[in-house]
Amino acid sequence: MSAIGRLARDRRDGTMWVFGLACGAPLLAAAVIAGLFMTGAPGFTALQTAGPVSATLGSGQSLHIIIVTNAGPHHNLPAFEPASFSIPSNRSVTVTVTNLDGSTPLPSSLRSYSRVTGVVGDHMKIVPIRVARPKVAAGRTRRVDAINSTVVSHTFTIPSLGINVPILGAARTTFTIRIAKPGNYNWACVDPCGSGPTGFGAPMSIVGYMAGTVTATPA
Repeated sequence: MSAIGRLARDRRDGTMWVFGLACGAPLLAAAVIAGLFMTGAPGFTALQTAGPVSATLGSGQSLHIIIVTNAGPHHNLPAFEPASFSIPSNRSVTVTVTNLDGSTPLPSSLRSYSRVTGVVGDHMKIVPIRVARPKVAAGRTRRVDAINSTVVSHTFTIPSLGINVPILGAARTTFTIRIAKPGNYNWACVDPCGSGPTGFGAPMSIVGYMAGTVTATPA
């Protein structure tokens, strides 16, 4: 091949390499960013509604839930984690909710939701905690059947079963549920802790935040 032919070939190959780099680089960058986004690497938000969204109770009969204040892509919204879970039917299951959120007083029309109903014994145990160190108690444990409506933070309410548990802000709440029949039961928070003028916007309207499903499986 002549020197002129080799020069033309080198220029053509160089042009194709630059063209390939120009087209491929954005795709590669997009793939890397998508990977970081999905895995929740530092500086990127993991693609999830809340986490963990669901859980299945194993051989034990106790379930632990935490209420966080910055769940998923909606960083300023509270959420139950897990928001949905499966438990065996016709068995007593102890539920402990560690709440890292503050209080959102119930309006007068919803004050009845400050009372415990539908759980075993119609009572719960509450203990104040230090939010920065949730395992550290900040007061004594009390057994109560209601709390003042002005200090309610959230509720765990299953209307179809008559279950309602008011959750105190910055506290650990423990109660026992027993669902006789297998099935899917929707729960929701009825405390206006969301956005908008009424407080019933997001996260109240987002499953995986202040709403979810309890699945009672055949024992």
